[in-house]
Amino acid sequence: MRVPIGWLRDYVDVDVSSDEVANRFAQLGFPVESIERRTQLSGVVSGKLVSVAKHPNADRLQVCKVDIGGAQTLTIATAATNVASAPMPAPPPRRCVAARRRRRRGLP
Repeated sequence: MRVPIGWLRDYVDVDVSSDEVANRFAQLGFPVESIERRTQLSGVVSGKLVSVAKHPNADRLQVCKVDIGGAQTLTIATAATNVASAPMPAPPPRRCVAARRRRRRGLP
């Protein structure tokens, strides 16, 4: 059975490490087989979708204007069809993790 430590923290004050929680479970007769450690995300910001328009030179792309809270609004071309329904992750300005800034099909 998987039990996320975050779920435990919703119901019980947990002020010890996950290793210590596993040790205490084992002492109570509930051995822990493994502890999964998730990596922390960095370089990803959430933005407010300002506008969505069809790409002028591509049938399957959309051009999105995304406000990430700075002075600059990002222009992002995407093939996603669900961008109007929720905030969209955007790369931070001047530093891109997976996405690269480039000119594509006539967009700045």
